[in-house]
Amino acid sequence: MNGRDMACHVSKKRRIMEREMKDSGIPWIGEIPKDWEKRKMRTLGDFTASGIDKKIIENEHLLKIINYVDVYNNTSHELRNDKEYMVVSASLDKINEHKIKIGDLIFTPSSETKEDIGMSAVVMEDIPNTAYSYHVIRFRQNNSNLIDLKYSKYLCNNALIWQYFSSNSNGTIRQTLSREVFKECEVLLPPLQEQKAIAEFLDKKCGEIDELVTLQNKMIEELKAYKQSIISETVTGKNHIGRTSRTSLQPIPMKDSGIEWIGEIPQHWKVSKLKYYIEIGSGDGISKENILEEGLYPVFGGGEMIGYLNNSNVKALNIIIGRVGARCGCITLLKEDAWATDNSLICKTNQNPYFLSYLLVGYNLNRLNESVAQPLITSTKIKNISIGLPTLSEQQEIADFLDKKCSEIDSLIELKQQKIEELKDYKKSIIYEYVTGKKSVGTWRAMSAK
Repeated sequence: MNGRDMACHVSKKRRIMEREMKDSGIPWIGEIPKDWEKRKMRTLGDFTASGIDKKIIENEHLLKIINYVDVYNNTSHELRNDKEYMVVSASLDKINEHKIKIGDLIFTPSSETKEDIGMSAVVMEDIPNTAYSYHVIRFRQNNSNLIDLKYSKYLCNNALIWQYFSSNSNGTIRQTLSREVFKECEVLLPPLQEQKAIAEFLDKKCGEIDELVTLQNKMIEELKAYKQSIISETVTGKNHIGRTSRTSLQPIPMKDSGIEWIGEIPQHWKVSKLKYYIEIGSGDGISKENILEEGLYPVFGGGEMIGYLNNSNVKALNIIIGRVGARCGCITLLKEDAWATDNSLICKTNQNPYFLSYLLVGYNLNRLNESVAQPLITSTKIKNISIGLPTLSEQQEIADFLDKKCSEIDSLIELKQQKIEELKDYKKSIIYEYVTGKKSVGTWRAMSAK
C-alpha cells in the first residue's frame, strides 16, 4: 500500500470512528449518532393485553399460550417453535384477536422487584395456533420496515429501557407497569442497515458470553454435586475421618446398617431412628406485609431467608428445615436467633448440631417429598428416618472436617458466581454501548481489521 492509499485508509477509518453526533435529549444517555431516531413506542405500534387464562374449558378451542415465564426466563429473548408452550382453551374470537405473529414483542408488565421488570422476547418465527396469556402484554409494529427482526431483541432489552421501566413501575408487594408507561417509552432507532449490523454483532458477542456463563454454571453444578457427595460419604461413614490421627491405618471394621441406600457403616456406630435424638415442630405463621427488608432477626420460610423481623421464635444452633415449596428439605443451621415461618420446621437436637445439620444434608430430605402438586415433607417422615450415629467425639471430628472442606468448595462456587455476574454485566454494557451509539459496529470492524 503506497502513502496515498495508506492516508485514504486511515482517513476512512477515522470517519468511521469519529461519527457525527447529536444530543439525545435523554440526560443519562447524552449524545447519539446524528442519523439515529428517537421514537416513542406508541408511534411505532400498539400494546394490547389478553384475557386468555391458564384454564381448559369444555367446548372451547385448544391453543398454546406464551406465559410470563416464557419471557422472564428467556435469556435469548427469542420465542420459537422448539419450545413446549402451555396448552389452554379460548373462544375463536379471543384466539383470532390475540394470536401472535413474527415480529411481535411480548413484555412482562409486572415483577417482584423494580430491577427485573419489563423483560421482552420477540417472536422469531411462525408458531401456529399460539396466543399470549393475560400475564404478559403484546407490542405489534405498525410498520415492519422500521425495526429489524433480530434488532428488536435488543430494542428494549438494554440498560437504557430497563432504567426507564424501573423508575416508572409502581406497587408494594409486586411492581407493575401501566400501558401508558409502555406507550411513552422512548427507544433509539438506527438506520435499518445499521440495525442489522448491530444485531449481527451482538448475536455473535452475546452468544460467546452466554457460552461462558453456561460453562461457569456447569462447573458450579459439578462443585455442588461434589460437595453433596463429600457430605453424604462422610456422614454415612464411607469417608473415615480421623484415620490419620489413629495409631493404626488398618481398615475400620464395618457392618451392614440395614438401611438399603446407605449399606455398610462403621461397626461401632449406632443404628437408630432420628426421632430419639431430635425434637421437631413447625414455625409460626406470619403475613408478608409484616416481613421487613431490614431488622434484628432473619426470617426463614420454605428453606430460605425471606426478610427480617424485630423478634425471634427460634434460638441459635437449632436447625431450620424447609417444609414446603421448591426448596423443601433445605437445611440451615442457625448461627443466630431467627424467626421460622410455618413453611419451615424447627429441629432441636441432643447431639452435635453441626454434625446433625450435615447428616440431614447428606440424607437429602427432599427425597421424602411425595406430593404431586406442592412439594411437601412432614415432621413424622423426618423423625422416622433410620440413621447411623457416631460417638459425640467423632461427630465433632466430622463436623470440623466438613466445615473446612465445604468452605473450600463454597469459595470456589463463589468465585464462579462472581465470574457469572461479571460476564452478565459485561453483556449488559456491550448491548448498551451499541444500542446507544457509544460504539459502532463499523468501529469494531475497523479495529478488527488492523
